[in-house]
Formats: sequence, structure tokens, C-alpha cells
Amino acid sequence: MNQVVAVAGGGDSAADEALTLTEYCERVLLVHRRDELRAQKSLVDRVTENTKIEIVWNTVIEEILGSDTVSGLRLRNVVTNLENVVELSGLFVYIGLEPNAGLVDGLLKTDNAGHIPTNISMETSVPGVYAVGDLRQNSSSQLVSAAGDGATAAIAAFKYVAGKNWN
Repeated sequence: MNQVVAVAGGGDSAADEALTLTEYCERVLLVHRRDELRAQKSLVDRVTENTKIEIVWNTVIEEILGSDTVSGLRLRNVVTNLENVVELSGLFVYIGLEPNAGLVDGLLKTDNAGHIPTNISMETSVPGVYAVGDLRQNSSSQLVSAAGDGATAAIAAFKYVAGKNWN
């Protein structure tokens, strides 16, 4: 429980991971290259209120220190260009985890993070169009869940097609 770890990123996944890690670690550094998080407001509120999380704003990781395991990070503030070294025992990288929704850009509703809202049957804002897995809003980002989403969407799509009069 006396572990100090870092999470790199500023989106939903990074914020969620930082919150989860507070259950197992004494302190969590949330290293973010910007001056505000891109995560949903509810997550941002929970992160900023959690006394175990320290947000390191405007900062990038220049080097991961340690030979066999992570022992620290060399950080650089992108505004001041000042560098410092922090000692810690783990790093969790959650950068670039944006949904690959380019194919449906402008065709379907998306949230601020680019995820597609669906109903319980995985149907999107367009009847007969379904979204599953990490593309879907509120996904658990787990392979087994994505497979379950796919099965749910397949059944719903079958019922949708079977219920239409195509004449």
C-alpha cells in the first residue's frame, strides 16, 4: 500500500486508472502534457477531489528510470522546460486511447471523447446501426465485453432486419 505510481494521460482511461490505483497505492501521480484533463467532468471531479492523486500539469515523461523495473521518471514541464526526477515503483500509460470512429465521423452522434452512445441493444442514434467494444460509450475496454457487445448487437441487428418489410 506504500507504493507511489504514475499514470500518463489525461483522458477517461487515465483518470479512471488513477482512481482505481488509489485503492492499492499510497500516492498516484497523474502526468498530463496539458493544463486541463480531457476526461468527462464527473471523472475530473473525482480525480481532483481525491487526496491520493497529484496531477502534474503541462508535463511530459522524458525518460523512464530503472534497469529491470521502473524506479522513477525524468519529467519535463513543457511551459517552463524545467526537468525533475521522481522516484516511484510503477508507470501506467494511457495515452492515445481514442476510439477509432473516423469511419462514422459526422454520421453518428459521439460524446466529447469520440465514443458512440448506444442503447442496451448496442443501437446508435441511427436505427439499424450498432456500435460495440471500445468504440461504444461506457465500454469496459475488455476483450470479453467487446465480444459480448458484438453478440448483443448481432441479435439486435437480426431482429431489426427480420422485422422490416423490405418489399
